[in-house]
This record gives sequence, structure tokens and C-alpha cells, in this order.
Amino acid sequence: QHSEAVIESIKKNAVKTKIIMAQVDAMLSVYQKLCQDSSDPADMRKYDTLVFRYISDTPMTCKEIAEVNHLEIRTVYRDLEEAIQKMECLIFGLDVME
Repeated sequence: QHSEAVIESIKKNAVKTKIIMAQVDAMLSVYQKLCQDSSDPADMRKYDTLVFRYISDTPMTCKEIAEVNHLEIRTVYRDLEEAIQKMECLIFGLDVME
């Protein structure tokens, strides 16, 4: 009986995780579109930096991103911070602003 409850809990958590990840993927697509449509080329760089650092199959270090893109490492950290803030707003809404 205990093992059945554990299995059921794992199944519920797996479903929740799938739902959450689908939301993250959808908002990542929205963020990508916003950056592509932006008149500021730095916006697309910020999106790319986020992807290179956290989403790629082989994530890059901030130092690697800086070297490949000929940026100061401070710029990479700043870009990541801004991209993460945008993603937080897209995923969680205005609640993160408080």
C-alpha cells in the first residue's frame, strides 16, 4: 500500500513537471519572438546568451560565451540577468515584480 502511494505521487509529480516545462518552453518561444522582433540587436544577443548558458545540449560557461561573441564577461552576466528577468515575467507574470 505504501509503495502504491509513492508510485501515485511520482506519477502526479511527473504530470506537474510536464505541464511546467511546457509552460517554460512556450514562454521561451514568446521571448525568442519578442527578441527577433525587437529593433535592438542586444535583445537577440540576450536571448542567445540565455540559450547558450542554460538550454543548449552542451551549455557554455559565461567565459566561453564572452569569448565566442567577443564580449566582456560583465556583458554576458548582465545579459543573462536581464534575460532571466524577462523570462520570470513571462512565466510568472507581474507577481515577480513585487
